[in-house]
Amino acid sequence: MLLEEVRRAFAFHDLIANVESDSNQFAMRFEKRFFDELKRGIYDVSEVAKLNKCSVDTAYAICSISWGLYQILGWNIYYLCGYKKDIVSFLNNKNEQMWAFERFIDKRMKRAFLFFANEVMLQLQELSDKIERNGWGYLESVFSGEGSSKYDAVRKFVELYNGSRAGSDAFVFYVKRMLKYLGKALEKYELRRCYDA
Repeated sequence: MLLEEVRRAFAFHDLIANVESDSNQFAMRFEKRFFDELKRGIYDVSEVAKLNKCSVDTAYAICSISWGLYQILGWNIYYLCGYKKDIVSFLNNKNEQMWAFERFIDKRMKRAFLFFANEVMLQLQELSDKIERNGWGYLESVFSGEGSSKYDAVRKFVELYNGSRAGSDAFVFYVKRMLKYLGKALEKYELRRCYDA
């Protein structure tokens, strides 16, 4: 059982890397809105400047870029995950990117990565089956109400990781991307569908 849970956690890694960056460990996306917020506020980025041997302005830029396989915002890499090297080292090391992703889940979702990854994957599998039987309207209906607790691990992940609210077009689009890559991730780790039909 534990082996299957570990394989499912690795499948979750692959799934999100595909959704976020098409599995490009060197992917970068500048988040201008976050950069503007950093520049307006009183945020100390001296630690990032020191680790990267750069100016404070460059550190603001580093903190405002989503980096790597999982497109984790630089601010989160350093201040949430506690990364202690320069950003070039981060981009060049897939294992450190995996570590940051797991640490982000632990901290942001307030759940141990292995358990949360398994819960999301199992819910996605069930959701995929229900959509196969009931059509894409099921996806929108199940996430339309604030009070609905069905698929709450999926809901929590998308809301806290992607930042879109359940029921919004951005939320539905993100879940559809997850479902698009689900079969590939399950197949790669030789996982069978584990839901009740």
